[in-house]
Amino acid sequence: MDLIAQLARELNLKAANIEAAVKLIDEGNTIPFISRYRKEATGGMDDVALRALDERLSYLRNLEQRKEDVMLLIDAQGKLTPELEQQIREATQLQRVEDLYKPYRKKRMTRAQKAREAGLEPLANMIIMQASAKGSALDAAAAYINEEAGFDTPEKALAGAADIVAETVAEDPENVADLRAFTQNTADIVVEATDPAEKTPYEPYYSYDEPLRRIPNHRVLAIDRGEREGKLRVRVNVDGAAATARLGSRWPRRQGVFAPVFDAAIADGYKRLMAPSLEREARAKLTVRAQTEAINVFAKNHGRDRQVTRPRRGLPHQAAPRRRRHQA
Repeated sequence: MDLIAQLARELNLKAANIEAAVKLIDEGNTIPFISRYRKEATGGMDDVALRALDERLSYLRNLEQRKEDVMLLIDAQGKLTPELEQQIREATQLQRVEDLYKPYRKKRMTRAQKAREAGLEPLANMIIMQASAKGSALDAAAAYINEEAGFDTPEKALAGAADIVAETVAEDPENVADLRAFTQNTADIVVEATDPAEKTPYEPYYSYDEPLRRIPNHRVLAIDRGEREGKLRVRVNVDGAAATARLGSRWPRRQGVFAPVFDAAIADGYKRLMAPSLEREARAKLTVRAQTEAINVFAKNHGRDRQVTRPRRGLPHQAAPRRRRHQA
């Protein structure tokens, strides 16, 4: 990917201006300095546009690096076909690259996988199906003891089966889609200072929270900068009890001896396996939304300015009036 050409298209600017701005940023110049003293090189980009450019540049560079890493990893397995390589190179989002890599990613040994290899999946299916059993859940689990694999008691066998249930629930595509929407629609972004006594430009966010669906893009960008600079700590806050209840509603009739085990596995599946990735995804989506809007606003305004100042054919060119600078 030609990063300069890509950014020029997105910002509706000349490639030379983008290249100059990128060079200035890479040389360590600050955004305010470039905005105020290097307008002739950047085509008049202001602070907002330059910050959007800087953040977008970082994203695209990370994207390109990840593409190279993924292609090397797949090629090392002897599975990088020309078609797959083309798909990876044409990807415009990190999520797309990760989706293409997922079938080739080496899967680590999860608790659930260990339990499956020990022969506990039939017991997990009994929990999910709420099968009837004589005696207690531990009585049923006793038939699945596997001492060699480390499941040498009914309690350990039942816990291993519950791990399988938790992973099954957490990886179900419909569950993921539903909880993703729930997170986007109900979660809050919560911000606090790393050092409340320190004076920084981010003081308005030292104790701050706002619903994800309502937070304006300019605040997202400010919070992201504060986090990158180590001045802010940011997390996504979701009502875990409500999320777990929503997930459990997929199986409305949890009864019998396995019901408590199933309830605990659903809660574990959400908290341990679903919530962390869904919260990271929500943050990433906010950042991409904010960066995209900043770039689009600048591109729109820049395009309008170019139309206003473009001379009419056959008429002498008159320079646009210089805008008065407000004194600080």
